[in-house]
Amino acid sequence: MAEGKNQRVRLAWMILIMLLTALLIYSIHLRATTLKAVRQEVTNEQTALANTRMQLNQLLTIKEQGARLQQRLVRYIQMVPKSPQEEQIIHRLQTEAAKSGLEFTYISFESRQNNDGYIEMSFTAEFKGSFNSLVQFLARLQEGPRIIQVKQCGVSVSGDSTAVNTQIGGSTFYSE
Repeated sequence: MAEGKNQRVRLAWMILIMLLTALLIYSIHLRATTLKAVRQEVTNEQTALANTRMQLNQLLTIKEQGARLQQRLVRYIQMVPKSPQEEQIIHRLQTEAAKSGLEFTYISFESRQNNDGYIEMSFTAEFKGSFNSLVQFLARLQEGPRIIQVKQCGVSVSGDSTAVNTQIGGSTFYSE
């Protein structure tokens, strides 16, 4: 009977050890599965973070492009304003002529031509002064904020004078 009891105790211990081993294996399996899931979640979060950073960089690039486009739009509006502003053109021609040493004598605005998205406003202007002043004046016109296109430039000299009479045919533009 003592031997039967010993066998039962051994069997109980073996069953207990097997149960503990099974529990340990199950616990390790659970932890490994959880670890694998956590690693996958970390990978997914890293991918999401990388995508978010890429989108942020794209948004920053778009923001910079937007700022540059806004500056270009402001510049375009200065170059091609929304109204004719004839008085502004006259003032600019007078100012640039005076700075260049020319005398502004006359301007007339001609018919306007409606083009796709803008209106071309032609003009004829006359100036008196030296040839060098005329060259300087034409260079100054290119530097201004508004587009003034010189299409014709007629120069004549009267008598023995070094002064030249200049007739400029040009255009400027505006949008409506």
